[in-house]
Amino acid sequence: MTLSRLRVRDFRCFEQLDWEPGPRWTLISGENASGKTSLLEAIFFMGRGRSFRTARAERIIRMGQTGFELVGDIQADRAHRLGVRREKRKARWRLDGADLNRMTEIVSLFPVLSIDTSAQSMVEGGPEYRRRFLDWGLFHVEPSFLSAWRRYRQALSQRNGALRTGAKEAFLKTWDEAVASHGEALDHFRRAQVQRLNGCFSEMVQLGLGVGQASLEYQAGWRQDASLSDLLSENHENERKMGHTLYGPHRAELVLRVDGVPARERVSRGQQKMLAACLLLAGAQVFESERGRGVVALVDDLPSELDNFHAERLARLLGRLRGQCFITGIERGRLSGLAPSDSRLFHVEQGQLHPAD
Repeated sequence: MTLSRLRVRDFRCFEQLDWEPGPRWTLISGENASGKTSLLEAIFFMGRGRSFRTARAERIIRMGQTGFELVGDIQADRAHRLGVRREKRKARWRLDGADLNRMTEIVSLFPVLSIDTSAQSMVEGGPEYRRRFLDWGLFHVEPSFLSAWRRYRQALSQRNGALRTGAKEAFLKTWDEAVASHGEALDHFRRAQVQRLNGCFSEMVQLGLGVGQASLEYQAGWRQDASLSDLLSENHENERKMGHTLYGPHRAELVLRVDGVPARERVSRGQQKMLAACLLLAGAQVFESERGRGVVALVDDLPSELDNFHAERLARLLGRLRGQCFITGIERGRLSGLAPSDSRLFHVEQGQLHPAD
């Protein structure tokens, strides 16, 4: 998987850009607020349909303009051209000249992951961050996952609505059965993904941090001494008071452990950044193993986020992956010292991108 060319119009600080990054490693240096993170954000938007910096798409439009456009030439199973144009709060996606209505086609074609300042949420944030990580991996490696996830979310929404509106017991029990059936299917997929991840994660942590034995523990979102169906049917009264479903995969948790202890209690805050990166890279490694191709890894401001020791180790872990890698940093020399000699180096300043000497 390679992004061979990216054209940008009115995205963040970039008025116009026509860029050919390196086929393997691309390094981007520049001062703070120069635009280097915006380049990664544009690539991420191409693959996820959203920003990793803001939930409000209008904030990524260049000041004074009404929209933006991104066009990428992608080498996957064959050459593809992927484009998005956003005007007047509406985005239009096109693939190889045809309109696209579903983001799933784009996410499947162009898998990207980001290791940025928000990555630490994988360790210290709420369970939703880790559930999202699991589900991203499952979307790419398990063909039946998406329909199971959609069916569960629909059943859960209907059941929550029935709880809030005081629906009769018979009607509520219908949704009990649907939530339990689809929830158990979703739980099955997630457990299989955690099994795939565990060995990769342990190896990544050993190579990246060198501390103890790392492992992942999946907690389903309901007690394992009872069936989900029984718990749902037995707790109508409490759930009516709360107005939502108290048990199911939407309450699941992925616990990161080091030497059997929750990671946030075992490693320092600085080490948590590296631990989060190891988890994300384990996901990339599972993707490679299952799909036979690499992801596009975006690493924002690597040298300043980690000390020299951990930055060098993370760079070595990135080198184990087969996909394309984009890394930003302030100091050009330090950035170059982390990457292979054949990396392509660029410098960005005030929205202008140039090859670096």
